[in-house]
Amino acid sequence: MATLVACGGGGSSRSDENTITVGYWKGSDTENAAFEELIKNYEEETGATVKKKVYTDITTQMPTDFAGGTAPDVFYIDSSFYPYLQQEGVLAPLTGEGYDSSEFYESIVSAFETDGQLYALPKDVSTLAMYINTDIFEKAGISVDDVPTSYEDFMT
Repeated sequence: MATLVACGGGGSSRSDENTITVGYWKGSDTENAAFEELIKNYEEETGATVKKKVYTDITTQMPTDFAGGTAPDVFYIDSSFYPYLQQEGVLAPLTGEGYDSSEFYESIVSAFETDGQLYALPKDVSTLAMYINTDIFEKAGISVDDVPTSYEDFMT
């Protein structure tokens, strides 16, 4: 699970008030194209400039950037990295218009909340369920009871 969050605590070293730095890790070609389109639209609508900062090992590089005052203004994070950043006090709460958490499943949004305050919105999620076509299983002579019920069994 990953999301885009706002930096709090003055960790960014902005050189221009009309420039926003976005930290992220490279995704698929499709995701990268969508990201480029998002940046283009944002720059056209706001007149701001978006500076990209690519991370290859975000859990090591980002804390270093916060310590050095060079962290991006906004960035993607994985839900497993959220507790660390929240504990460090480097995240700003999401307030105002445009942060409608009701558009997401509560179980996904709650990964980015602390004390009822939202600090990030989900960007994407991993598979939460697996559906099977029981008709195909029956035709193949496979019982639905043979379908693995845990991740470990599924991988085996």
